Amino acid sequence: MTLEPQSVWPVAAELGEGPIWIDDVLWFVDIKKQQLHRFEPVSGSKQSWTAPEQVGFVVPRARGGLIVGLQSGLWSFEPATGSFAPIVAVDANHNNNRLNDAVVDAQ
Repeated sequence: MTLEPQSVWPVAAELGEGPIWIDDVLWFVDIKKQQLHRFEPVSGSKQSWTAPEQVGFVVPRARGGLIVGLQSGLWSFEPATGSFAPIVAVDANHNNNRLNDAVVDAQ
């Protein structure tokens, strides 16, 4: 048997990165287009949100929702409402920097 990859979503990301599986759903970002994407393979559901700034990563938050790394720092993201809220600025004195990759451990 030969397996061949197939596109399930021609999202046309300019700079797609940071794929992460959270509860059987694939999340990933498009840094340059400031987009956060969600793909659910079982249903085929696809959703996208535009972030207020370039977005470098998405990780799960212990109390629900997500944490995203935007250009200015860490922000919370609530998929149900599509709302972004700043948590903490990072490197505020260097506005040309941006957060990039991140991971969380099982703890």
